[in-house]
Amino acid sequence: MKSRLPTLKFIVCLDPLDGNEQPGLSKRALLKEMASGSELTIYSLNEVEELGASLNRPYNPPSPEDIVTINYTSGTTGPPKGVVLLHKNAIAALSVSVIVTKWGNNDVTLSYLPLAHIMERLIEQASFWAGGALGYYHGEILELVDDLKTLRPTAFVSVPRLYTRFAGAIRTATVDAPGVRGALSRHILSTKLANLENPDTANATEKHLIYDRIWTRKVASAL
Repeated sequence: MKSRLPTLKFIVCLDPLDGNEQPGLSKRALLKEMASGSELTIYSLNEVEELGASLNRPYNPPSPEDIVTINYTSGTTGPPKGVVLLHKNAIAALSVSVIVTKWGNNDVTLSYLPLAHIMERLIEQASFWAGGALGYYHGEILELVDDLKTLRPTAFVSVPRLYTRFAGAIRTATVDAPGVRGALSRHILSTKLANLENPDTANATEKHLIYDRIWTRKVASAL
């Protein structure tokens, strides 16, 4: 790592570096041995907190005009660039996200988009702000459905391409299926759409007492 990051000076480990290990076998000892000769200093998070407390400096919270991040963008209409975002930008975006999505502390979100992606940052921060839980996919995009089945998230934010794939798979198994399954799926879908488009908006709903039990629930469980 040091050869690829020559300016790296410090590494902070979130886990404790010392436990009940035998002398010379603690994480601290092993990491120190690995870092020998590299001019790297390794701290645990607790040590960083202790160092901060010993400085005795007054808390200096950011102002709305302070920079919160310089976000990478691939530059669809031009060369890649860094977009400067202020704290007030972040708070405004998060406030709207939490209000509109109604994320709560019982929600679980699956994260799979690149962490440099502005939408993924917004998703994660909104989830944490609402007190929800967040799970990361295991790294293989072709097995994302397996991660969804394992985590069973209540919220999943993605890009149109993936939703199109999901829609294609669902259509193949339902409305485009041959025989009775396809005919029944098409009838149920048309009925539910008609109910949803009811001119009487007070009674417009996608719910159906019978079809939700015999069809919608099975489609949802497959996801």
